[in-house]
Amino acid sequence: QAKSKIAPKIKGHFLFSEQNEYLHLSLKPENRTLLSEANEDNLEFFPYDWGAINHIAMPEASIEDGHITIKHERGDQPLEEIDPLKGLLVIKGNKGENIGFEIEATTEKKSANAPVEVNKNNTSSVSDTARIQSPTETTWISALYLALFGGIILNLMPCVFPVLSMKALSLVKMGEKENNIARMHGIAYTLGVIISFLIIGGILIGLKEAGSVIGWGFQLQNPMVVSMLAYLLFAIGLNLIGFFEFDFGLGNVGNKLTQGHSVGSSFFTGALATIVATPCTAPFMGAAMGFALTQSAIVSLSVFATLGFGLALPYLLLSFIPATRKILPRPGAWMNTFKQFLAFPMFASAIWLVWVLDQQSGAMGILIVLLGMLAIAFAVWLSHIRTQGMVRTIKRVCLALSLILAVYSVSYVKTRTDIKSSTEKVYSFGQPYSPEKLSELLEGDAPVFVEMTAAWCITCKINHGVALNIPSTKKAFEENNVQYLIGDWTNTDNTITEYLDSFGRNGVPLYVYYGPRNSSNKLRPDPQILPQVLTPKIVQQSVGQK
Repeated sequence: QAKSKIAPKIKGHFLFSEQNEYLHLSLKPENRTLLSEANEDNLEFFPYDWGAINHIAMPEASIEDGHITIKHERGDQPLEEIDPLKGLLVIKGNKGENIGFEIEATTEKKSANAPVEVNKNNTSSVSDTARIQSPTETTWISALYLALFGGIILNLMPCVFPVLSMKALSLVKMGEKENNIARMHGIAYTLGVIISFLIIGGILIGLKEAGSVIGWGFQLQNPMVVSMLAYLLFAIGLNLIGFFEFDFGLGNVGNKLTQGHSVGSSFFTGALATIVATPCTAPFMGAAMGFALTQSAIVSLSVFATLGFGLALPYLLLSFIPATRKILPRPGAWMNTFKQFLAFPMFASAIWLVWVLDQQSGAMGILIVLLGMLAIAFAVWLSHIRTQGMVRTIKRVCLALSLILAVYSVSYVKTRTDIKSSTEKVYSFGQPYSPEKLSELLEGDAPVFVEMTAAWCITCKINHGVALNIPSTKKAFEENNVQYLIGDWTNTDNTITEYLDSFGRNGVPLYVYYGPRNSSNKLRPDPQILPQVLTPKIVQQSVGQK
């Protein structure tokens, strides 16, 4: 009987602050029906901590659309020493039969970036019940495993695969006597990858600590970075196809490696593989990155290092285990042809990045970058002209100026001020995401499907094209009355970053399905996070669940 009288703990969006020597409580309970008997005259709050309020003074309460505000004269205890603020919210009965609920409030500063809450019809808040796999549910060991497998899968991405292929083919001519050289290059390549990931991780951690709301791929929200990456991929393509020889460890297949030179080129090839991998989020990576950026610096960097080790692992195995190189074809003239063929995925990736620029900087951004590519091509052409004396000096000056012009032009690539935000975009299939729109839909009974994507995310675009924006999925959504929201993270959008954080994720893609409300108890099931690589069957089976 005593246990039955203990006040139950209720969930919701509970904030507190101090204003003019008064404690202000802002309370949005998840389940409004619990407080149906509350009014402005019978509400009172009793904090567990001494000195938070002056108990002699009476509170001032107000209720508006399920939002409770309580104003109470302050006590002597500094509020910064009381966080979170726990206590009892009491509804006083007419005959002394009080009803109490335990609540836990946080400071408004800590909750400034919290997603918009859903507070009607017994629907839980987005920030609480929308989480399926939060960072705390991922352990350090599991995050390392996820990062390792995610790094291995990154090798299959169209930007990274040509780099790995060329490094692998550089081992084809290796004989048994050159195993030590191969191992040196394998270690150098691995170090280049891991150190590059540690640098990226360190930058992310530093910006997070400084208060920035960012995630994996944040640098690609900057059109200047996208432009430089487009130039880099274009130049690598020209190199692979043989228009010029500038050794990234990619040209002259196996030549320098078999002679035991340019171990440094393998290190910088590892760094290059990391750079071109940044637009991609492989399966398993999302949870690992989300966990990493909520932990201490040492734990976070260990996850980034493991991700880099996973990316470098295939080439490292080829370098250290001669038997694995037997799966590679025998050396021959085909190697040069294959090297040239690998230029086209690089050109395609550069074209794709120019398309991304259209959504960030518009036509002017595209024009500037194409002129920069023209300058690079002109510099390559100049490098082939044989000259002597003064003419050679003029050629070198023109070549240098062309490259400087290409790099300098990037500084003029800016995010358009008139660009539409993600909430203003119009889709033929789906609606733009906003926290308010999601809250509105979750207050209803229909299922909701949320897609978080970005133009620079290759995995996102493939998933959307092969599994979502197809007739069979559209039919499944229509038959099940699924409300479809799309969040575009191409440009910086803090509301989307916060939504990703609420699921313990730190990058796109993210797909979340909110099932329909149960007809008997009027509650929704827990949201379901779909895999990062989608198929039509996965999507349609998810939305077909009752």
